[in-house]
Amino acid sequence: ANPDQVDTDGNGQGDACDGDVDGDGVANADDNCLEEPNPGQNDLDGDGEGDACDPDVDGDSVANADDNCPIDANPAQADIDGDGAGDACDDDADGDGVANVDDNCPANANAPKRVTSSCSTTSPSTERGISRRKRSAFQPPSRRRIPTAC
Repeated sequence: ANPDQVDTDGNGQGDACDGDVDGDGVANADDNCLEEPNPGQNDLDGDGEGDACDPDVDGDSVANADDNCPIDANPAQADIDGDGAGDACDDDADGDGVANVDDNCPANANAPKRVTSSCSTTSPSTERGISRRKRSAFQPPSRRRIPTAC
């Protein structure tokens, strides 16, 4: 019986009799999102609810509508640079124009490849007791100072 004659996928067969209510090619019994078409059955967080109908796709307990990284779990919703993109999915988390993978201090904005007061540094030669003059003879300038903490 289908008293309200609901036909979610519009195929002319009422939902009560339709083996694939959403028309995505996946039988109702195997469909992880019964009323939303999702032929790939994607389930990013593995909770059994398909991404097409999951209110929290990444499983971080923050609803997709409120999540600053809806497909990257980040329950704290950290956003160092305040650009609205959470640090978990922001390619430039500190907003200094240098991609995280190339940034010497990805959590502190500073000029590209230049160590400033936002990072503590140590000189590799100081750690080994080699004088600055001797060090420069065998180390290129780019290797003279290394950030130790950001």
